[in-house]
Amino acid sequence: MEKSLQYWWLNVIPKEDDPDGWALSEGSAGEIESYSLYHESGNKRQIPWCFLAAKKGDIVIGYATHSHKRIEALLKVAAEQDGEDIYFEKTELLKVPVTRVELREYPELANMRYFKNPRGSLFPLTESEYVCIMNLIRAKNP
Repeated sequence: MEKSLQYWWLNVIPKEDDPDGWALSEGSAGEIESYSLYHESGNKRQIPWCFLAAKKGDIVIGYATHSHKRIEALLKVAAEQDGEDIYFEKTELLKVPVTRVELREYPELANMRYFKNPRGSLFPLTESEYVCIMNLIRAKNP
């Protein structure tokens, strides 16, 4: 039996806010980034079950936090976690990012786990949340 795709929201600290951060909006599609399952302190990241549940091929919304507060890229899980890291492949860099302010205007996203408690790195998205976000992305990035 084939598993169905899952949808995820990934918080990424921009490189300009943290030297160890990512530059989601730079580079090109096809680049693969590793993301540690642990903080620098050695503690597991918030909501650790998400890192274990994410499977190769799952679709990921790449959200730049801190000074950016916007969706900057689409990704997919390139390789499942190996006990230390999980791997994401950039599939599309958005020419026009979607801001947090814009996302908050949609009542369909009011119960999104990230909006309920933004502490964490990887959050599950429901299919309807994903579709709503993608409709907004495609309206700005046809």
